[in-house]
Amino acid sequence: MNVAALVDTGSSINVISQTLYNTLSHKSKLSFEQFPSEIRLADNTKVKVFGLAKILLICNNEQHAIEVYILPFTSHPLILGTNYLHSNNIILDFSNFSANFKSVKVQTHKKLTIPPNSECIVWGHVPTYVLPGLNGVCSNHKFILEKGLMVAKSLVTVSYNHKVPVKVLNATALSVVIPKDRTIAEFLSLNSDYSYVPIDQSCPVVQNIDIVNSCVTPDLNDCSESCSSNEHIEKVKDQFTLSDHLSESQQTELASLLYKNIDLFVTDDNPNLGYTKLIEHTIHLKPDASGKHQKPYRLPPYKREILRHHLDKLLKQGIISPVSETEDLPITSPIVLVTKRSKSSDQHAPQNFRFCCDFRYLNSQTQEFKYTIPNLQELTESFSEMTPNYITSIDLSSGFFQMGITPESSRYTAFNTCFGTYKFLRLPMGLKTSPNTFQLLMDRVLHGLKFKSCLCYLDDVLICSETFDQHMSDLSEVLGRFRNAGLKLGPKKCSFAAQSCVFLGHLISKDGILPPADRVQAIQEYPAPRNVKELRRLIGLFNWFKKFIPNFSATISSLTRLLQKNQTFKWGKEQDTAFNDLKYRLVNSEMLSFPQFNMQFRLSVDTSSRGIGYMLYQLDPEDKTCKPRIIRFGSKNLSRWQQSYGPTKLELLGMVVSILDCSDYLRGNQFIVECDHQALKPLYQKQFKGAIYERWLSILQQFNFEIVYKKAEQMEVPDALSRCENHHAEVVESPVEDDPYFPFVPDKIGHITLPNGQNFANLFQNNLEAVQAIHVSTEEHKSENYDPYDADTDEPQDGNKQYKKKRQRILQESSKSDTDIVVDKMVNDKILAKISMPINNIKELQRQDTSLSPIINYLENDILPDLQKEARCVLLKSNDYALIDDILFHSRVAKSKRNKMMSHYQIVIPQALIPSVLKVVHDSPLGGHAGMNNTLDRAKEHFFFPRMGKIITDYVQTCHFCQVRKVTNFKTKQAIVAFPTPSEPFEVWQIDLCGPFPKSVNGNTYAFTAVDMFSKFIFAHPLRNNDALTVCEVIYRMFTQFGVCKTLVSDRGSEFVNQCTAGLCKLLEVTQEFTPAFAHHSKTVSQISKNIN
Repeated sequence: MNVAALVDTGSSINVISQTLYNTLSHKSKLSFEQFPSEIRLADNTKVKVFGLAKILLICNNEQHAIEVYILPFTSHPLILGTNYLHSNNIILDFSNFSANFKSVKVQTHKKLTIPPNSECIVWGHVPTYVLPGLNGVCSNHKFILEKGLMVAKSLVTVSYNHKVPVKVLNATALSVVIPKDRTIAEFLSLNSDYSYVPIDQSCPVVQNIDIVNSCVTPDLNDCSESCSSNEHIEKVKDQFTLSDHLSESQQTELASLLYKNIDLFVTDDNPNLGYTKLIEHTIHLKPDASGKHQKPYRLPPYKREILRHHLDKLLKQGIISPVSETEDLPITSPIVLVTKRSKSSDQHAPQNFRFCCDFRYLNSQTQEFKYTIPNLQELTESFSEMTPNYITSIDLSSGFFQMGITPESSRYTAFNTCFGTYKFLRLPMGLKTSPNTFQLLMDRVLHGLKFKSCLCYLDDVLICSETFDQHMSDLSEVLGRFRNAGLKLGPKKCSFAAQSCVFLGHLISKDGILPPADRVQAIQEYPAPRNVKELRRLIGLFNWFKKFIPNFSATISSLTRLLQKNQTFKWGKEQDTAFNDLKYRLVNSEMLSFPQFNMQFRLSVDTSSRGIGYMLYQLDPEDKTCKPRIIRFGSKNLSRWQQSYGPTKLELLGMVVSILDCSDYLRGNQFIVECDHQALKPLYQKQFKGAIYERWLSILQQFNFEIVYKKAEQMEVPDALSRCENHHAEVVESPVEDDPYFPFVPDKIGHITLPNGQNFANLFQNNLEAVQAIHVSTEEHKSENYDPYDADTDEPQDGNKQYKKKRQRILQESSKSDTDIVVDKMVNDKILAKISMPINNIKELQRQDTSLSPIINYLENDILPDLQKEARCVLLKSNDYALIDDILFHSRVAKSKRNKMMSHYQIVIPQALIPSVLKVVHDSPLGGHAGMNNTLDRAKEHFFFPRMGKIITDYVQTCHFCQVRKVTNFKTKQAIVAFPTPSEPFEVWQIDLCGPFPKSVNGNTYAFTAVDMFSKFIFAHPLRNNDALTVCEVIYRMFTQFGVCKTLVSDRGSEFVNQCTAGLCKLLEVTQEFTPAFAHHSKTVSQISKNIN
């Protein structure tokens, strides 16, 4: 039988209750003898002992014969004292609330045969409570010695599957067979008795190496000596891409380093992937996750052979494995074969298809792992402290497949195929938490090197150095980190010691950043979009390179206008001109320089009533041509209320917005702000009055800058940029400012003037001939006619004057009629979107409702009821109703305001649907059993029915759940329950039970609470369950600790109103009183329970 024992470190003996001893089997009772004397407890009381017995106890699969004292009554059925802990070498782990044996047995997991006169290493398993990663010493066990074998006393580490290696020696002339589940060694965990001592360096030993920090880098001199042959160098040059600008000696040194680390690369001679044990991916499902088994998708015959090829390859590499019949698979996913873009003539070749798992359902049931992935903008601008003269790009070979996944999480990755069900043993692609976990792995592998000698984004690593020697040292250190982590690289995707490199879609070189040539060529040949989907893809492509395109926001405005809601897609001459202009600007884009923090920054700003334009640049004092080093362009659009600002207020807003946009570069550095508004020069001397001025000035006081005035004719380009009107730009408040009095819009890159009075407008002026050439090439990819295409998107429509005029015209026409309201399709869609019920059902029920059918008949057919009273009533009500798509709606605003609030319509609910609507707005989780006013307001947002206020008020007042659970705030003339005032502590107790809570580590789910009504002293105790016996035991424990009270007050719960509690109160002469039903708030202890909850 299973018994929960109490480990009492303050007791020197083992104690068992007489009741438990009588229920033990005869096999468990080894001996018994009378014990005539008494024993003394910790409180100095004497207890009579029933007897002294020896029983058999099994703990963690270990049998122990223990001596116990049998007492008539104990607080716990079995109490184990320090004599049991000491005799069995048990360690108490208070961090995990567990008791583990210091010495455990190592057993075989299968039948073993040890050959004669041999020594071999076998694997044995330890109990599951031994934590993986625990270090210990394996030594001989008596069973092994009896067999004539010996075990080497060695230091081992418990693996993740609870196994340890054991070195066994058979010095006899006969083979020895060890059966399954037999003990072969004893595992003793390390403690303070053991310590590491320094070993003489001349003595060869095997040492554990810290995977991350203690990285052993190969000596470059040894590399050149070990790989000096021309054959090795030529072999490396054939397999790797070496830069042509390197000298012969540099290429030899680089080839020597790569040859020494040739085992880190996945090649034809070494095709196996790496595997790291630093981090294992864990999938955490949501608390309310549910299982789902999805059938495999059907495949044509030729794709089955392709699937077989991919499965065989993954099985051979150990990435997947078949599932066993005993495994519990809560979720299974299907697989898909995605066609790659390949120029291969054989379209059915396996390498032309990518093996993917459809993990969409698993991702929907998985909790997010919030680990930050580096910002792409920050990575591409992280070369300010060094000049990247030598750049190496490293890419892992199937990086995700080199990272493990925990066995518990592996069963969630099971996928079904026509050849069976498999699961992943490595981190699969397609999980929503895979990139975050892999980024955590890379950050741990490259800890201390990021932003110092290398950059890392997932499996892409970039190493940059100023000198070749430093580059070799950095490359050697990074390769050493990968070696110790167990990761391998793909040679085809790596380039070493190059002058430039494409990293995250940017061409990085020592001169700066440019868009890559292949991407620019692809954009130059990109055809004009034919629908909204292709337009979104095109705008996303331009947005990636917007930092290279001056005046970007104004130029692309004609394209983004087509994405607005209710805007018809029509590609005209204006859009085609802007499209070709953007392509030309990108092809001839200016190179952006890396910021140098030893030079002074200059921020040129200009603001007009239409927008803000700025440029951040630096001047090299050693450059005699005074050519600026452009860091970034920027432009912003103004909202309607910002356009009404005065000149000084506008210029100050532009200065604040531009400085905040470039705060990453300007904060902590002294810089110059150039503007053409002389009134801002004495900025802090002027007395600006108003809360918004004080807010802006407090922001500017965080920066150290000087304002320099420049004439307007020297600010031609920023002035032109700020005056580019864009009526369709969406206004969004800045994400870095939460102040409602500081509104400004998000970043849209544009162009700006250049310094020292130079007019650089010609630098970005469009070449009309080049634009026409691109325009001609684009005409070949599209038709001459532009057919309209209806598009409906979720973009906001602020500023759409054409739509507002159209709607105003429709409303003016609708106001001429008293019996009908003309509504266009755009308004219909917006109102019908509120309906969450089947439309056909609502139509039928509205026409079947006797109170609504006369109004519908009048609006549809212009027919009034025969009775004059009913006809007059229909005529008066008809002005407040409208038929939209044959569904009756009601307007909840006054008729005089409907021109401006056309969308405020409520669907009319027939009598049969009123109970369903009341449940939605009050009883559902969305309603939350709100009060009368809140429920009525929530219903009025979407619904209408006659006598709405009266029906909802009666429904809320008669809600059974609200009456039971809610606390009333009404004061009564006389208290519901009057309890006598106690005259001393612990005379009257109020008790309650709260829970259930999430199960704790000790298995508790409830909490027993009690309050002394005299001193307001609080007593609480955790409980495993809420049955009457458990609660009664806690009450008895409270009485033994504080004394027996006179009165016990509780509610009428079954845990208090029962024979057990009544019998205890009767035995101890305690008066038991109860509070009235539905009046839980009358108890003081209820407030304590609320605080606990």
